[in-house]
Amino acid sequence: LGEGGDIRGIVVLHLSPGIAASDCFTNDPFVQNRHLVVEAHPTLLDERQIHPPDEPFKIRQYSLGILKRGANWKPWPGPLRNDSLETRLPALRTLREQGLLAVSAPMLDDAPLVGTLLFTTTNRVALKEALDADPAVSSGRVIVELHSQYLGQGALGPEK
Repeated sequence: LGEGGDIRGIVVLHLSPGIAASDCFTNDPFVQNRHLVVEAHPTLLDERQIHPPDEPFKIRQYSLGILKRGANWKPWPGPLRNDSLETRLPALRTLREQGLLAVSAPMLDDAPLVGTLLFTTTNRVALKEALDADPAVSSGRVIVELHSQYLGQGALGPEK
């Protein structure tokens, strides 16, 4: 996502049963020529967190957070819920209360990815400071990667 990592973008799809995420990209020339690879992970997403972009359409920069299992990862203590990430990382609850965290979606599969976050701010330095101070991050249970994310303005709710 512009920072030299492996992630080149994120797409949120609502798929019907029997449809694979990769089926949605079979005509994409970047996928066909193996410049991009589709990697799909089911998430527990409260769809009310995503909104239609404003009209007229304008692109806006946000921040994407990818949560990964750290060296000291411990399994989820119970069934996953929409607020599981905010329960595990209390700093996320504070960021939501401040209006900075718009989307928090735990991953449902057994991949090394734990969850996806979308923030309304572009100040990744401040986000990193807040998240690094969280006990789940400082203890090595969770690793946080922050990236630029471009979406239609308003996709994460009304601008404040």
